[in-house]
Amino acid sequence: MQFYVLWPLILWLLFILLKRQRTWVKWIVLALGIASAVEMAILYDPMNVNRVYYGTDTRAFSLMLGSFLGLIWPLRRLKAKLTSVAAGTLNVIGMATLLIMIWGFFNLSGEASATYHGAMFAYSLVGMLLLGTVVHPGAVMNRVLTNPVFTWLGQRSYGIYVYQFPVMIFYETAIKVGNAPILHAVIQTALILGISELSYRWIERPLANYDWTTLPQTWQRLISGQWNRGWLTITPVAIMVILAGWALVEPAPKPVKSTTQARITKNAKETAKRNKMIAEGKTPKVDIDSDDVEKKYNLTASQVKQLQQMQVTAVGDSVMVDASSDLQELIPKAYIDGKVGRQANEAPQVLQSLANQGHLANTVILNLGTNGPITDATVEQIMEIVGKKRQVIG
Repeated sequence: MQFYVLWPLILWLLFILLKRQRTWVKWIVLALGIASAVEMAILYDPMNVNRVYYGTDTRAFSLMLGSFLGLIWPLRRLKAKLTSVAAGTLNVIGMATLLIMIWGFFNLSGEASATYHGAMFAYSLVGMLLLGTVVHPGAVMNRVLTNPVFTWLGQRSYGIYVYQFPVMIFYETAIKVGNAPILHAVIQTALILGISELSYRWIERPLANYDWTTLPQTWQRLISGQWNRGWLTITPVAIMVILAGWALVEPAPKPVKSTTQARITKNAKETAKRNKMIAEGKTPKVDIDSDDVEKKYNLTASQVKQLQQMQVTAVGDSVMVDASSDLQELIPKAYIDGKVGRQANEAPQVLQSLANQGHLANTVILNLGTNGPITDATVEQIMEIVGKKRQVIG
């Protein structure tokens, strides 16, 4: 939305300031894209990927590359008749970039450091080249990619994008999808496609073809009780305007922490205090009644006694934070490093830091993978840092 609203104004100002010198404008646009990619690489922090992943400034390079393509590849000036060499070159580039895009979709990691140090920019550049061959009338890529399925999805792609999130939220709130995840995924997909089809037929197409100069007449007919198709067309717009206006004036409710969130916050504070005591060489005092603990965790007295003496380092995400109270009740000497939203690729850096501080015990518990997959490379890094003499429980 920022791009749609602000970029036309910025581009217009560039043309005005540079006296409509298209050459200068296009290279400035490319320079802005490169600067955005460089900023992403500089600001990248594996402990806080959200800053560069969601930041407009650090993700603008994809949009800038598209704008650059529009400036150097104007559709009205592209010739349908090309030499065999030129057409062959475009077709080779098109097929190569298409294969790279497909390969990258299945193989590139959103968690890898290389992704934020140029790989994402390179992938966007490949996408730009592919788009350039698709829109050129002298290449075959448009014909290769044109078929009824792609056409249908392309026409409804915006509706699919808009409706998929609310459908998933409401559906998964009402139904437990974990019992049959594949079946429910199929049902959700069918709902999203069905709603998008209705939206395309009854909202998007009518609005695209509606003559807005007749709006006063439509409104007048409505007041006089004369309903027609025109009013049915603009009804969605009226509803959206009303909802948007209501959202703007309605005060935002104060966020209420759920029971789980409150427990995680409390556990995190208690864990920090106990970690500090362990770091100082003190054994945290835990009020334990042996019989109660045995029943609570279904353990024998000897097992509970053994756990009281164990030295453990536990690293994980929000699940670990949530379990930290129980874990330190059983193992008072457990040094726990948990963080809400932690990705698996952060583990090597966390473990290395703990090792440097002398907090990496002979038994290491890892609870990761909730927020994203764990790659083989990450596992190898973890095992290299932990070493062969320590026991790893995951």
